Amino acid sequence: MATAWEDIQYLRSTGEAIPMDMRTLLPTSLAAELHGFNGCLWKTPEVIWRQARWQAFAPGNSTYHLYQCRYGVKWPNGSGFHCIDGGYATELSAEFDTPWGPPSAAVLCALSARFRCQVRHVYAEEGCGFCGYSEYDHGRLTDHESDEIEFSDEENEDGFQDVTGPDYILDSLPHYGG
Repeated sequence: MATAWEDIQYLRSTGEAIPMDMRTLLPTSLAAELHGFNGCLWKTPEVIWRQARWQAFAPGNSTYHLYQCRYGVKWPNGSGFHCIDGGYATELSAEFDTPWGPPSAAVLCALSARFRCQVRHVYAEEGCGFCGYSEYDHGRLTDHESDEIEFSDEENEDGFQDVTGPDYILDSLPHYGG
């Protein structure tokens, strides 16, 4: 754990962005990884995968299915993970993007438990109009809320409606005016 904190301290001082692999928080399945994204890397004869010890190689056991169930996202990678130094030695703010939706509560619980810290996760998906937040303390979910994104009535100069709420995404996500 000391190495992870050293890496975080380095990121805090540089502002450098790195990829975030959720598989470092929750283990993946070797069978699903070998089967591939669509679960069709190879054809396992039915006589084999019907046996209990070979169920992991049954058709449909793909990384797509595993990632959706375990991580809550299509790909368990967050892009642009960077730490934001708020000026307090005990405070860490991290920002990263995932495709089309937030990671599962299990990922954030694991993050909070691994570093024995509090995590406040705020997310927004403007294209689908949903947002929310969740808070974790030492691996336990303590608070959560989900809402619809509020948009302005008028279009901006680029032809889009501006995000006007809820307040917690405006205050927490820099690209929404926070």
